[in-house]
Amino acid sequence: MNNTSGDISERIPLIDLSVDIYYFSYIFKSLYICRVNPTIVLKLPLSIPEMEHGAEMLKALAHPMRLAIVALISENKTCTVSHIQEVLGLEQAVVSQQLSVLKSRNVLVCEREGKNSVYSLKYACVSTIVNCLNQCKLQE
Repeated sequence: MNNTSGDISERIPLIDLSVDIYYFSYIFKSLYICRVNPTIVLKLPLSIPEMEHGAEMLKALAHPMRLAIVALISENKTCTVSHIQEVLGLEQAVVSQQLSVLKSRNVLVCEREGKNSVYSLKYACVSTIVNCLNQCKLQE
């Protein structure tokens, strides 16, 4: 896969499935996934930085304790550290550590109310992920 002189795209090999070769084509800040034989172009709605941001959020959710915390906050809209501890039966240090990960990966936001830290979802759509997992559980 050589770039020709008029080609403005940057091609990076992704997967070799023995017959077909897939690659990313980053054109005009949009991501296209192309299959070489036959050529099929699918424009994805997210840019590479948006996908990287989403992947970081999903990595944060890929832990049972953090997922339980997010589900609890999703259900209650806001939660304090002590409420999370009480409901989930976890130590304060464990809860704080997991909240720190979720906050650093842009899943949660924290506001101070007096002596309490109150956590909420940064994006309401994160509730959709929790709901999706619940739906998957119901379909088993």
